[in-house]
Amino acid sequence: MNKLIWHPKAALTDFDGVILTAAQAAAVPAARRGNPADPARAMAGFFQALAAGLSPVIGQPVTAPDLPDHFFTLTGGSSGPPKVIRRNTASWGHSIAVLAARLGLGPDARVGVFGDLTYSLSLYAAVEALCCGAHLHFLPRSGLAARGITHLYATPTQLRLIRQIAPDVTHVISGGGPFDPATAAHVATVLPNAQVWRFYGAAETSFITLADSSAPAKAVGAAFPGVDIEIRDPQGQPCQTGAEGLVWVRSPMVFSGYASGQSNSTCIKDGWITVGEVGYLDCEGFLYLTGRQDRILTITDRSVSLDQLETDLITAGATAAAVLAVPDPLRGYTLHGFTEGAVPRPAALKTLTCLPELPRLASGKPDYRALERMLP
Repeated sequence: MNKLIWHPKAALTDFDGVILTAAQAAAVPAARRGNPADPARAMAGFFQALAAGLSPVIGQPVTAPDLPDHFFTLTGGSSGPPKVIRRNTASWGHSIAVLAARLGLGPDARVGVFGDLTYSLSLYAAVEALCCGAHLHFLPRSGLAARGITHLYATPTQLRLIRQIAPDVTHVISGGGPFDPATAAHVATVLPNAQVWRFYGAAETSFITLADSSAPAKAVGAAFPGVDIEIRDPQGQPCQTGAEGLVWVRSPMVFSGYASGQSNSTCIKDGWITVGEVGYLDCEGFLYLTGRQDRILTITDRSVSLDQLETDLITAGATAAAVLAVPDPLRGYTLHGFTEGAVPRPAALKTLTCLPELPRLASGKPDYRALERMLP
């Protein structure tokens, strides 16, 4: 699938329950920039723009030139301004073909999406559903059961916020954060008939791994079809199995470059890309992540992963968590945690602030810059 085309049997229902069919979508003018507050019209304009040879974006304006069969989307932006990336349609076409077969996506599927279309994960889920002929639903928090959703795209945080039982859901596709045993148990309770597919990826790489129930709980999965994964040491040499290093990926789903902003963590070399994640592969090819390289710090002469500390807080019962580091002349750094919900303070944290709700970006990720302003 090299082009992204709204399937003639596909339809969508917006937050308010208004339905847009393929025929109605075809009458919407092409829009190089869509409004995420009006997701139905934004998606129709997105597909029409692609057909017209434009490079559409949903959300903030982009001044980069149009390229046929390309579009723009945003990174998560949790630790800084979101970066605008350019992507070709074939890169998503590859994963859509794989997942349509794995998940049974077609005219009988009712696909639910919680997030903002500005960001890559929500936009991908919406595009995939409409390309496969499914009925796409943009969900309010209370709409999951009422809409009869069969396939749900959600981050682990979004899954932990589900309070209603939705027995019609048969497939959950989740990425964008740690999927710990407590989250798995919660999903099994509220979505009792769902098979869970976990994935790891980034806006720049799209899918890197995919995991079903047969994967080890602490792994993020094995390589997505068509993807090669290599772990490299600081000198750029391949690591032995089980040894920790930087995660490098070779894939047909890699982005075409940044249209706005840059990332010091992203490096592309000889057809391989890294986004700065550290991890290791086991003997069966499953990938385990330690955390982002720029969030692994030396504190009193030992390495500490802020990402792992956040995972530990979620495992302890928090709905969401964020850990920030403040430079300290004696220890290297002091660590301050924030959680949604009350949990005990780990010894590694100098302070822990428990909030009713963490400040979040439109992507659903914690807003670290807002939390910095709340540091004690």
